[in-house]
Amino acid sequence: MNQKKFDVFISYSRKDYVDEHNNIIPGNEVSIIKEALTEAGITYWFDEEGVYSGDKFTEKIVTNIEASRIFLFLSTQNACESTWTSKEIACADEFGKYIIPVRIDNTPYNKKVMFRIADLSYVDYSKNPEKGRQEIITSVKAFLNEIKTSEEQSKAEEKRRREELERQRIQQEENKRRQELIVKIETEIAALESQKVERKKVILQKEQELKLAQIDFEDCESRIKKLQTKFEELRNPDKERKQEDERKHRDEEERAKEMTFNVGDVQFKMIHVEGGHFQMGAFDSDSEALSNEKPQHWVTLNDYYICDSLVTQELWQAVMGNNYSHLEEKNLPVRDVSWDNCQEFIMKLNSILGMHFSLPTEAQWEYAARGGNKSQGFLYSGGNRNGGVAWYINNSGNKPHPVKGKHPNELGLYDMSGNIWEWCEDWYGNYIEHNQNNPKGPSHGSYRVLRGGCWYSESKYCRVTYRDKGNPTDCDISIGFRFTLT
Repeated sequence: MNQKKFDVFISYSRKDYVDEHNNIIPGNEVSIIKEALTEAGITYWFDEEGVYSGDKFTEKIVTNIEASRIFLFLSTQNACESTWTSKEIACADEFGKYIIPVRIDNTPYNKKVMFRIADLSYVDYSKNPEKGRQEIITSVKAFLNEIKTSEEQSKAEEKRRREELERQRIQQEENKRRQELIVKIETEIAALESQKVERKKVILQKEQELKLAQIDFEDCESRIKKLQTKFEELRNPDKERKQEDERKHRDEEERAKEMTFNVGDVQFKMIHVEGGHFQMGAFDSDSEALSNEKPQHWVTLNDYYICDSLVTQELWQAVMGNNYSHLEEKNLPVRDVSWDNCQEFIMKLNSILGMHFSLPTEAQWEYAARGGNKSQGFLYSGGNRNGGVAWYINNSGNKPHPVKGKHPNELGLYDMSGNIWEWCEDWYGNYIEHNQNNPKGPSHGSYRVLRGGCWYSESKYCRVTYRDKGNPTDCDISIGFRFTLT
């Protein structure tokens, strides 16, 4: 019998739900949240009886955590004092479930709970329970939609994988059939070669039968040539098509290669970003999104290259001969640079290398941060948990860090969330709803676009859709840049 699936597993302390006589406490928040989930059409599993240890814990709790898509942790003083809630959270984390902490009161997490969910955003329930319940429903539905999208993508990928396996099976069968025919023809050729030799002997021994033998000999020669031609055709099917495919493949590989440049002893790498279509901006369901991140709209981009990391102080020094940064270290990103300073750097770099580098447009920046056509739909550049891909307020130690210190995104790009804000080429302005091809932003304005967040930013400012702005003549310790090549 298949295990029933649930949208949500509710983790809570029974002391918040029933009294010492095992009677449900009137008006308790656990029951109210359950009712809100039910009214919203969200299915859940809830430990009504209270299972604490042994085989039953594994059989019921662990099994139902695995069977649920989202793990809802109702954090209270009782829950944070319980060792069982921390075990449930550990199970959810191991299974890779989406974890939504709900702070019913302001009791700090215990250490085991803190270890697992320290970097997760939580629902603040204590100040406004009604708003907190609405936020729970919104967050659950957003995660369910994300899970549904991921599952559909997985199904599509599995379909493609099966189709590729079937294509390979058919190709293998065709290769086997061709090989069998080749062996058969080789055998016939060998037999005919033997016959040819015998005929030669007959010609030498019996001159009187020369004409007949000569005709037979020439016939054998003709058949051998035909079979050899057939043999070559079977051994090299669609030779011209294969050569053309190989040429195209080599051309594609050449275009897709990473480009490496040197300025003196300093080397930097440009990553190829294959063009495509994507929806720029935030979903309406994103509770952290601001109005300037909407409306979401379709954008089409051509191929381009983008620097795999922020511009370092070492590269700035090699090009400009100076270093504006207050905290100096060659692998730290250069900062304290205005938008105008960046244009001076790029102009000089183009003069040195004979190229046409530029700041990324805002659309190019967001497409690359999302992972281009390899995107897995992450909230941050490279993952849904900011701590693994970004230096931000919770892990930076209140300072910037050398480039490439966190995991890259799907394209191999580093630090597009956190560490240092990045200048974009565009003037700052509101989004327009209609589809766009290679947009370059407004034609004029007062501010230039900033993207990515920095080392002292909260998680929500490191999302790939978050937008900020800056005066193009101003410098700041938290602002740097990277550049593109089109």
